[in-house]
Amino acid sequence: PPFVNAEVVKVDAAKGSVTLKHEDVPNLKIPAMTMAFSVADKKMLKGVKAQDKVRVQFDTVKGKAMVTKLERSR
Repeated sequence: PPFVNAEVVKVDAAKGSVTLKHEDVPNLKIPAMTMAFSVADKKMLKGVKAQDKVRVQFDTVKGKAMVTKLERSR
């Protein structure tokens, strides 16, 4: 899946979710918006906070859009 640029709006480490203001997600046909997503691994959220600029990969896991990779933008 392609990397998509996003800005972190909120992190919920306990739930393993992150709210992102993201660009279009072409592989899942999701338009640009602000939305909460589950993450494949809660460790990805370590050190991530609101207003961080990140690059993310999304994929469908058990029928739900999920963040499968998350890294800080340089």
